[in-house]
Amino acid sequence: LSLMLALIVTISFMVGSNTISKLLEMIPVFVQNGLSVATGLIPALGFAMLARLLINKQVAPYFFLGFALAAYLEIPVTGIAIFGAITAVVVVNLRNIREQGQS
Repeated sequence: LSLMLALIVTISFMVGSNTISKLLEMIPVFVQNGLSVATGLIPALGFAMLARLLINKQVAPYFFLGFALAAYLEIPVTGIAIFGAITAVVVVNLRNIREQGQS
């Protein structure tokens, strides 16, 4: 895949931007509209796939907490990721301490 992308980029540089622009102008309008709709759906599809993988009884509270922090408190995603990483370390350490105490 990366070799194909490298080949496409190399050929694009060799033929120049004018040729690539003309090539893109040859794409029919209905195809361009379809691609625009598809690019709008990709984030929703990715979110749905992620939610399907992540949502279970153990992690759902963390998932919705992160969503609420982003949506309602307008905290940047980087801040939420840092908070999530710290929370994960604390939870794992607490579980390890609890397991050591029981054995």
